[in-house]
Amino acid sequence: MRLRELQTKVLVWLRGEDGFDCDAGKKLWQDVSTYADLLLQVNHRAELREHDGALLEKIYAGLFSSPPHPESVPDAMRLELETLLGRDAELDELIESPASRAMEEWKPTLQRIIQALTVSGGDSGGAEWTEEDVEAAPVNAQLR
Repeated sequence: MRLRELQTKVLVWLRGEDGFDCDAGKKLWQDVSTYADLLLQVNHRAELREHDGALLEKIYAGLFSSPPHPESVPDAMRLELETLLGRDAELDELIESPASRAMEEWKPTLQRIIQALTVSGGDSGGAEWTEEDVEAAPVNAQLR
């Protein structure tokens, strides 16, 4: 199912064109949730893992390799980090409120994610999804 088709179904339900049928709403929610899960699989693609790992290593080195360490994440690095939103919930929190975080809070989070991305050697931990897979996925697939 394509995103536009799903969007149309959501709008139809929200407008009450199906009488706000509870069962239809639950099925629609499952469809949206399943589609979102499929979209999140992009984080497991080897190319993206390699890119994200290299970017995090560069940022880590820039922040912690040689004293003096900056008191906060420089704006240019923050912009680069924003490309990683969605990779990790803890990292997302740091990126979204960098001024309220001590630099030492960044260190273990960056180390953990870099290790996770490099230890797996690009193993996605599951199937890699292509655009065709997403479009062909059963809309009403049950979440496990």
